[in-house]
This record gives sequence, structure tokens and C-alpha cells, in this order.
Amino acid sequence: MEDAQFIEVLRIRYFLEHNSEQITRVKSEFTIKSNRKKDTVDNIFLTFGSFLPNLDVVDAEGTKYPIMTNKDTRTLLEIMREESPDSQHISRILEDFENRKTFIIWIKVPPNKKLQPNEVRILNLNFESPKIGDSAQNHIFLNVSSNLPFPVFWILKKPKDFKIANQKYYVIEDNKLARKKSWTDKANDIFYYSNTADSSSILVKANQADILISYSFKPSQSIIALPTTSISLLVAFSISLIVAQHYTISNDYDSPKLVTDLLDRKIELSLFVVSASLVIPRFITNAVIRHRYLWLYFVPIGLIVFFLLRNLLI
Repeated sequence: MEDAQFIEVLRIRYFLEHNSEQITRVKSEFTIKSNRKKDTVDNIFLTFGSFLPNLDVVDAEGTKYPIMTNKDTRTLLEIMREESPDSQHISRILEDFENRKTFIIWIKVPPNKKLQPNEVRILNLNFESPKIGDSAQNHIFLNVSSNLPFPVFWILKKPKDFKIANQKYYVIEDNKLARKKSWTDKANDIFYYSNTADSSSILVKANQADILISYSFKPSQSIIALPTTSISLLVAFSISLIVAQHYTISNDYDSPKLVTDLLDRKIELSLFVVSASLVIPRFITNAVIRHRYLWLYFVPIGLIVFFLLRNLLI
């Protein structure tokens, strides 16, 4: 922990890879610098506001860095509390650590990779976060601390066949949401963003107010064209059979030839609707979209069952 004061964070970039499931893969890229003038640095301490599940740390060359256990970190804090002249400060850090208000990651630098004086290095912290949005279609909120002395970048990778939507951010003042703004508002220099084909990049400038970022994803029109069009056609066709059947019952005179032809082929047409309702969902390539629309394919099946039952009772 004594080396912590010799490490300066120059920049943080968070890469959030959203998928259609309930887990978002996160890679946080820390650009750090050794502020030591002579000695090397072999311990790195980073503080987070929440637990980082399945964490691993690698540098830009792919070398994996060991992570010390919470027990080791706690023991070190207790030793520091006894030896440090500012024991009250260490006691507060230890209390927050014990109460899980903060999580201290103690990273051991491999012996052959010690940071040399004034050296700049990139460390990648990879972990999973099930708390960042339950699924692709739900709102996602990121509580971003921008009162840091360095800029923070967020790169949001969109799920396949989805696009980002409902982009808002809230300025936090006195632990309250003070102002809401759109991502398209360029007047406020706290927050900038840009879009690419498969991601959105956000820059939160240094030494600004804390903000809460809000966004969600909605499916692209191309991926929902098949389910929406096919369901509409199948429902419309099923209703047309029911209407034709009702027309022949309520009228004593002969029905038009089109109505008669439909009812003469009622079994074949009913089998077609049922088969199409069961087969078409298999051609929806995106699993989330398929599951979202799957129950709607039972609507035309239910209408056909009603049509056939009614035909038996006539």
C-alpha cells in the first residue's frame, strides 16, 4: 500500500460489451504512470465502488498479473493502521473495506515487469457485470464519477441486431439528480459522445460533476421485419377465414365464389397457418427477438383452433 502514492492514473477507458443475455462483459483499461524518481514499483492498488466478479488483470502484452486476496489486503491495512502516522485515515479505509463500501484491488506486478521510474503502462481489468442492465431491451444506468483528475471514456458495444436508444444523462448535485440532458446536447462540456456502426463512445471530462448515464437498446427494423410482417399476415388470414365462415352462416343466399373457395379448402389452409406459425420463428436468427415474438405466433394458431371448432359445431 505504501506504493500507492507513487502511481498516477492518467486515463480510464471502460469497454462494455452488451449481449442479449443478462451478463455484460466489461474491460477497463487503466493507463498508469510511476511517479517514482529512482525506485521501481511492484504493487498497484486500485479502488472500486463494487465487487468485480471473475476479475483478471493483464497488461498490453498479455502478461497476467496476480491479484492478492481480500484477506491479504485486510492484513496489510491493519499493519498500516498500526504503523502509519495518519491511522484515522487508514481506519476509515479499513472500515469501508470491511463494510463493502469500497473494494480495494491489490495487484502484484511480476518481478520481471516492475514499473521503472516515470514509466507509463496500460493494464486491462476484465470482469463480468450482471448488474449493468438485465437484458438488451431494458434501460441501463451507469453512475459515472467525473470529479476525477483524469478523463474517463466509456465504449458501449451494442448487442447484435440492436441499436442504442433513449440516450439521457443526469447531473448529480448533493446526491440528487439535478438536471436531465440528452446525449445530443453539445452545450455542456461535461459530456461528449460519438457513434460508430457497432458502438457508442462517451467521454466524461476530468474534474466535473458526477453524472448518471441512461440508455437502452431497441431492435433494428431489419431484424423485426420478418416476425412483425409474418405474424400480421397470419393473423389477418386467420381472421379472414373466421369472417368468411360467419358470412356463410348469417346469410341464407349463396356466398361469393371467393368465400366458397376458402371454406372448401379450410383444412389445407388451416394446416398452412399452423405450420407457418411453428416454422417461421426458426428463421429469426436473433435469439432475443425470437423469444420476444414467439408467443405471438400462437395467436393465429388459436384463431385457427377457434375456426375449426366452430366449424364442427355448425
